[in-house]
Amino acid sequence: DNKKLCLNSGEIVAMQGLMNMIFEVQDLAVASPATVSRCGMVYVQPSLLGWRPVMVSWLDTLPAGVTEAHKEQITALFDWLVPPCLRVATKICKMPQPMQEINLAQSLMRLFDSLLDEFKEPANIESMKEALVSVWIDSLFLFSLVWSIGASVDEEGRAKFDSYLRRLMFNDVPEELTMWMTPGLKGQGKIKCKPFPSGTEAAPETVYDFCFDKPSGTWKRWVDLKEDVPIGEDEAYSSIIVPTVDTIRYTFLIDTLVTHGKNFLFVGPTGTGKTAYIKRHVASGIDSELYSYTFMNFSAQTSANMTQDIVDGKLDKRKKGTFGPPPGKKMIVFVDDLSMPVMNEWGDQITNEVVRQLLEQGGMYSLDKPIGDMKMIVDVQYLAAMNTPGGGKNDIPNRLKRHFCIFNVPLPSVAAINNIFGQLVAGRFSADVFSPQVVDVASKLVPVTVDLWNKVQAKMLPTPAKFHYLFNMRELSKVFQGLILAERDRFRENNRFVQPFGGKVKSPEAYLVALWRHECERVFCDKLTTHEDKDWGDKLIMKLIDETYGEDIRAQVEDRVFFVDFLRPPKVDEETGETVDANPSYYESTESLDSLRAVAMARQASFNETSKSLKLDLVLFEDALKHMMRISRLLCMERGSALLIGVGGSGKQSLTRLAAYIAGAFPFQIQITKTYNQANLFEDLKSLYKVAGLKGQKVAFIFTDAEVKEESFLEFINQILMTGEVAGLFPKDELDMIVNDMRAVAKRECPEMPDTWENLYQLFLGRVRDNLHTCLCFSPVGDKFATRARNFPGLINGCTIDWFLPWPQDALIAVSTKYIGDFSMACGDEVKALLQEHMGHVHTAVTQACKEYFEKFRRNVYVTPKSYLSFIDGYRSL
Repeated sequence: DNKKLCLNSGEIVAMQGLMNMIFEVQDLAVASPATVSRCGMVYVQPSLLGWRPVMVSWLDTLPAGVTEAHKEQITALFDWLVPPCLRVATKICKMPQPMQEINLAQSLMRLFDSLLDEFKEPANIESMKEALVSVWIDSLFLFSLVWSIGASVDEEGRAKFDSYLRRLMFNDVPEELTMWMTPGLKGQGKIKCKPFPSGTEAAPETVYDFCFDKPSGTWKRWVDLKEDVPIGEDEAYSSIIVPTVDTIRYTFLIDTLVTHGKNFLFVGPTGTGKTAYIKRHVASGIDSELYSYTFMNFSAQTSANMTQDIVDGKLDKRKKGTFGPPPGKKMIVFVDDLSMPVMNEWGDQITNEVVRQLLEQGGMYSLDKPIGDMKMIVDVQYLAAMNTPGGGKNDIPNRLKRHFCIFNVPLPSVAAINNIFGQLVAGRFSADVFSPQVVDVASKLVPVTVDLWNKVQAKMLPTPAKFHYLFNMRELSKVFQGLILAERDRFRENNRFVQPFGGKVKSPEAYLVALWRHECERVFCDKLTTHEDKDWGDKLIMKLIDETYGEDIRAQVEDRVFFVDFLRPPKVDEETGETVDANPSYYESTESLDSLRAVAMARQASFNETSKSLKLDLVLFEDALKHMMRISRLLCMERGSALLIGVGGSGKQSLTRLAAYIAGAFPFQIQITKTYNQANLFEDLKSLYKVAGLKGQKVAFIFTDAEVKEESFLEFINQILMTGEVAGLFPKDELDMIVNDMRAVAKRECPEMPDTWENLYQLFLGRVRDNLHTCLCFSPVGDKFATRARNFPGLINGCTIDWFLPWPQDALIAVSTKYIGDFSMACGDEVKALLQEHMGHVHTAVTQACKEYFEKFRRNVYVTPKSYLSFIDGYRSL
């Protein structure tokens, strides 16, 4: 306006008459009319430049072995196939992650470039036959085309892209693509390599099912590269990886791009394995002598400063102003949930601007003194994963997208799911150990579970009130984790147990079906929020059992059988009389709820004897006992965390404390004070990490919504649930001490593991994740919980949800009986019994009145179990 720049110091810098300011912006969404009126506008349309100039300049960067003739061949392939394929991907198919055409073409160039290793030595290429080199170029181009432009479309779009590409290869141009073909091209429709095989009608194969094998010069199926790895009997569930077509092809792409220094981004719905593919390969699939790595998890609370601190903390100073990993190494930074950081009022994600600056300028501005100096960062490569944008989920800006090769990762096919879990079940219930009946029942578990999962997904859709109704691959995995956790001896024909199976179950095969029903209810039904939804889920499970296993087994499993891991007495050394294991964990069925209640009451009495300050006085009516079993089940599972949702006073914390005592876990809850802040939380988390990681003891970390003093606390909880690593928790010197202490543990538990700093730290983190069980106790009242669940995806994805419904009337009567039954009153037992019943009835009637009040006036009034206890207490005082 007046061409003057006013600085903070009060100094005014005037611009000279010859100076001009040029702004380059994406749009004018947040520009004021005053700004717009003072600037001349030039609109640059994407199609004006197009991708071709980028491709022409890229040709000059190709390895020395690519001759001018080869470049002409590559140019012809680009001009022939890229325009129609871009049209198919952007307009005919659906792209979950919208992208500019130039970005897709660049992804193709980056991947193609990464596959030309042999061309770096011109002598190698000269010694090959020219025809074979041409076949290589054509085949590698087609492969790159499929996994760049073709990899950006959704599952349905892949079938369309396959069909269009096959027709284009034989010059059978569909009418809708005619105007997108480059006119006057030589050699159009004459492909020098063999076309993609097409499979059979019964088992059709797409262009996505093949990779190019350089030595033979032919297409090979990804499936043929799969190696069947037997699953060890005692292998931890979280470390089992079953190779499938998806794991092979994504691992190949990850390996190719990582080793050639290319950045890439995986986009897809939750539970498709994006994070697992990248983490597994980065941690164990590449040479640890050449690469180090760090993982970051973004959430809505991740700030730009936090991101800079994480990256800074992993780098060493190389020379003045230049930082990087230790000399001779490259570092891989993996950012999970890249799109999660919150947008400001102008639609910018400040956190992602730091990521963009790192990618674009190769550095960032220093936050330490001297502030504002540019820190150049070298030998660092960035990988990322994010959720599909839309439906309340953010996208990332185009300026950040352009630095990545982007792959859409759809859900695995039904065949792949059957293969993954089928191998797990077959390994667990092998024919040489179990009876044919048990093996037959086990073989049908995977299809029936997938059927249940699909039906629940179709019926139980998320709504604003039931936003957590998300059923992805994680749910399927949790069902099979429970099946594999169960004690195997009980499934054998001649099992050594005298006690009955429980319920009406008479045979080992029915016992397996009863276990399957129990696990499905824990995973699918426990998160449902109404009695109607839960009943629908129960009926669906019983219907599937009837259809799959017949009337006889259905009749045996009609009565619920409950599974727990704390029925066996402590193990004692017969010679010395010392207790070897105070809490032996064997996941097996209980005979009846009454027998289980007796065990739980005995443990509660034992807790009250040993605890000096806190005493538990719980009435274990049926619902309370079931909730306690659900929490106990998660505490006995590796990486089992619970999200308990219910109104205040439902007994979430007390039941968690009892379950933790029964499981032999160390219960911990932070003590909120006026001055409690992030530093105090870090001190508490450090002590928990040391107990779980160094000592290897189970920890039940109870965290309630009353303890969320700052929303940033949930950011750290989110990191614990998703990666186990909290950014900036341990300073470097403390980490070194921990790693030194881990050496003795590593020698004892993993003697064959190389004794490196990175390996010991990963072992420590793995033990923390296995032993630190986070039990979140939240209330569903108001919209705070929904906002937090949206901002911190780990709260839903990293936990098994248990929704506490209002106490039923028989539970209320059981509570009043406990408190009034022994209370001396001037009336007979009959009147007292009626009074106890009446108290339960009053609470139920008031709860119903609150519901009617809400329907009439749209105002919520809550009557909680706490108010019922106060009611009884008040009555006794009077």
